Amino acid sequence: MQDIIMICPYCEHRCELKEGSAGICGMYTLIKGEVCERFPDNWSSYFVGHIESLPFFHAYPGAKCLILGTASCNASCSYCSNAYIARTDPASVDFLKMSPEKLIKKAKAAGCHAIVFGINEPTVSYQSFRRLAIMAKETGLYVATEVANAQHTEKAMKAGIDVLWIGARSTASPFVVQEIADVIKGSNAVVMIK
Repeated sequence: MQDIIMICPYCEHRCELKEGSAGICGMYTLIKGEVCERFPDNWSSYFVGHIESLPFFHAYPGAKCLILGTASCNASCSYCSNAYIARTDPASVDFLKMSPEKLIKKAKAAGCHAIVFGINEPTVSYQSFRRLAIMAKETGLYVATEVANAQHTEKAMKAGIDVLWIGARSTASPFVVQEIADVIKGSNAVVMIK
């Protein structure tokens, strides 16, 4: 019997996954012919901070937000400020298992205005991030994240993201910026550019 191989749809690397294997980010695997998160609803960290501590500070000045992330990344930026978690094998992380409902409850109790996926690349935990984003928006919380290319932007828009930050690795290329602009054209998303 030949191994089933599927292409992971979550980032531009399009890793080939076999049953039980993981791709570049280590966050997805193939289970019974379906690409699944290895660590759903698991977060490397979460904390309440002021939006001014993030690249989103012009979006909602003075607002508090719940900042969270997972582990690993699909990029290897030399200037990454969170390399300690972005370049970590996710299997070695002592994750905090927390449902979207519980995170939203914590955000509301802390008086947060938004939830920001701001520790690592959102596509490495897209399924969890999307569930959280959709539920957060239903409760009136705004949701923000960084995007690096058109594909990331498409996924963020499908999750209903309110604020997008286009970081340095993307703004260096006018072609990447134009591809992102084409994706967000006609939307109400707030866009911050580094």
